[in-house]
Amino acid sequence: MKNASYDVCIIRGLGHIGLPLEISLANSGKNVVLYDTNERFRNIVSAGKMPFLEAGAEEVLRDVLNRTLLVSCDRKVIAESYYVIIAIGTPVDEHLNPQFTTLQEIFF
Repeated sequence: MKNASYDVCIIRGLGHIGLPLEISLANSGKNVVLYDTNERFRNIVSAGKMPFLEAGAEEVLRDVLNRTLLVSCDRKVIAESYYVIIAIGTPVDEHLNPQFTTLQEIFF
């Protein structure tokens, strides 16, 4: 997509994988949008706070927030992005088999 509004959209990006990745990409100059439906975490991140401990991340988050990093719950940002990454937790069962319930919730 030549005229994409964002370089990267990360879906479900408020977790331990997505948020540090977004912050790193935004800090490197990429135009990043974080799409997530978790209102509580969206509000925390939109206020420049980390919802979990990640050394050094909060300072960088505040620096990139609303400059090269946007937090959104509007699905339209997905189509407005050149690249899309889905960052989901993959819980395991008692036999360490991955459970794909989170992925199923997103798409089905």
